[in-house]
Amino acid sequence: MSITKPPKSTLSKVDIQALVTLNDPSISFAKPANVRSEVWTNYSQVYYKNEGLDYIICSLCRVVLKWISENGTRVMSHHNCTKQKSTSTTPVR
Repeated sequence: MSITKPPKSTLSKVDIQALVTLNDPSISFAKPANVRSEVWTNYSQVYYKNEGLDYIICSLCRVVLKWISENGTRVMSHHNCTKQKSTSTTPVR
């Protein structure tokens, strides 16, 4: 007899983004336990009813991004956040 995990939530990215926008209490966020990259500073994994999903959220602009742990931080480093602080190329005196 094999034990199978129940399927992950079938919420779409659009559904999750809507729940985030509405501050729905069934949505929560947490950083994965074993993160090593500094890229995670502005991101958290999305949970729906305490079930970890294959989505992350940018804590600066609150945009939901599709994320699979096997792909690492690629999606985070390619995210063009509209709220990121601009870096000045002018030296400070």
